[in-house]
Amino acid sequence: MIDADGDLLAASSRSHLTRNGVPTAEQASDRELAYQLVTEVLSDLLLPDGLVCSPLGAAWTDVFEAYVRSEPTAEQLRERGWLGVDRLLDNIGEAGSGHWMVVSDGRVLSGVSIKVGEAGDPVAGVIERALQRHEVRLREVLELRALLRQGAAFPTASDVVRAAADVETGLGGRELVKWTSGRRLPAPVALSRPSRGNRMVVACSGVDGAGKTTLMDGLARDLTSGGVPVSRVWLRPGMGLGWVATLAQRAKRLLGMDPRPGIGVIATDPEAALRSRQGIVGWVWSVLITAMFVAGLRRQYAETRGVVLFDRHVADAFATLDFAYAGSDLRVQRWLARTFIPAADMVFYLDIPPDVALARKPGDMIGASAIASQIGAYQRWLPQLNHVHRLDATEPAGVLAAEALARVLEHGSRRHECGQ
Repeated sequence: MIDADGDLLAASSRSHLTRNGVPTAEQASDRELAYQLVTEVLSDLLLPDGLVCSPLGAAWTDVFEAYVRSEPTAEQLRERGWLGVDRLLDNIGEAGSGHWMVVSDGRVLSGVSIKVGEAGDPVAGVIERALQRHEVRLREVLELRALLRQGAAFPTASDVVRAAADVETGLGGRELVKWTSGRRLPAPVALSRPSRGNRMVVACSGVDGAGKTTLMDGLARDLTSGGVPVSRVWLRPGMGLGWVATLAQRAKRLLGMDPRPGIGVIATDPEAALRSRQGIVGWVWSVLITAMFVAGLRRQYAETRGVVLFDRHVADAFATLDFAYAGSDLRVQRWLARTFIPAADMVFYLDIPPDVALARKPGDMIGASAIASQIGAYQRWLPQLNHVHRLDATEPAGVLAAEALARVLEHGSRRHECGQ
């Protein structure tokens, strides 16, 4: 953290700072170690002052730029545990050339882009990064302030610099005032709507307690640390119903039905016969639940870019329908899910014994028989889906995240080679 910029950061929450590219203490430590490792590994090849960091220092640099006399061989870098990312980046429509993940003891520390030739203008570098991200964050504001203090030359006109000046003005700063439009903008500032055409969808499926969110957290951390743009999509069937749930509860009371949410009743007693889950009433309700789940996923997906991580996908929709509406005709509901949930390029299924899943969720409303029933549904439907990778959910979280990362990079390379 830079003392001169403390006034611009003091009022922000940690989540807001993270969204704006301000590193956590852990990220800062990882990146400083990465700086040392890149210097060591490329020492004989680096040009003078060839390892370029953020103007704020190594701790703020998610992707280092290493300017070298000649490129190292891929074998040399792989021997150090580094992971090549070019093909994955090309696959998702991002510029990828000489891009590697810097890895130490199995942990992704940062990214590094290795280039032959001399380093470019640092102000242009900040502007280009913002344009690639389609936004200006607090990080770019602070970087431009630092470069201005160093006497760097600035362009007369730039959408990025103007947006940064407007953010600074809103936070009470005046160093970039020469470029302000007079507005006060909150960071991050969107510059344009990014292209959504080349996303890679990675889905994670499994029963509650399998570790879906933990795996997605670890995979997101590794990809982001390595300089790969990541988005998250999360929604559970039956969530976000709002006024629909209220209306349904009132209708149940009028019809003399149990007003409690049906999923809670069935979770504790899968054999419970609920009128609201049977016949035409149950069929209409399950269609509505499925349609709202699909619509919710698509709304979230519309705002994503890069590698898109789904915590629950088609297999989870099918398993939930089989469990919650057993005995109903679910063909329409399955068609909705299969047709309108964005197709997954690969699916990780977390395989876990029912007793282990139950032990991980003490006090959860879903009982052992309900978990076993859902696992049975997954076993029926997974063979009908493409690109499913089964993972042993009893393995340590770090082991699972490393395996998932390796498979994502491998799959991204295969898609690149096939020209998809």
